[in-house]
Formats: sequence, structure tokens, C-alpha cells
Amino acid sequence: MSDLDKKFEKAVGVVSDRGYESRELSLSVNEEMRIETAPLAERKEGQANFLDAMQTRPDIVGQRISWLIEGSYGYGAMLRAQQILASPRMNQVAALSLMIAVYEWRTSRVFAVAAWKKTLAG
Repeated sequence: MSDLDKKFEKAVGVVSDRGYESRELSLSVNEEMRIETAPLAERKEGQANFLDAMQTRPDIVGQRISWLIEGSYGYGAMLRAQQILASPRMNQVAALSLMIAVYEWRTSRVFAVAAWKKTLAG
């Protein structure tokens, strides 16, 4: 990039991709932390709804995961989902399911894990 390009970017306030991605990731983590600390009743209700979705409509869970990967829950959430998909030694299905439980059903990861285990046991 030439000096002229750098001066232009600085003058018009063009945001670097790295800075934008960093802010979006931070917003995603902050949103998840806000959900994790929501009132217990709300998280329990989200857990029940997530469990119901996994047991009766697993296609909905799959659809929401595809939305997550495509960026419908925000750019930061999409970047985090891509990081999961880039980690072949990780249980990607479980990680993406827990992530979508937080964003779509508004429950904490702890409650999502409990719902996941009930589904596997049942």
C-alpha cells in the first residue's frame, strides 16, 4: 500500500479489517457474557426451549447453525463459528450447537450442555 493510500484511508477514516474484526469479536463475546449472566428464569426457559428444539425439531437447530455460519447472528459470531470449523480436532457439532443455544435460545452454555446431555441420554 502506498503512502498516498495510507493518507487517504486515514483522512476518510477507513477502518482496517483487523480492527473491525477485533471489535466484532469483542461484541460477540460481550453479547454471550450478557446472556450468561441473564436472570436464572430466562436462562432456564431458554434451556427448555433448546431441549425441545433438539428433541422435536433438530432440523431447526441445523438451520440456525447454518445461519450462524453465514453471519446472521453478526460478523463476530460468524468469525467465531469459522474458528470452530477450522479446528478439525474439536467436536465441531457440539461447539456450534452450544453456540447457537446461546444466540438463538438465549441460554447459558452450562444449561445448553445439560440439555445436550439429556438429548443424548434420551
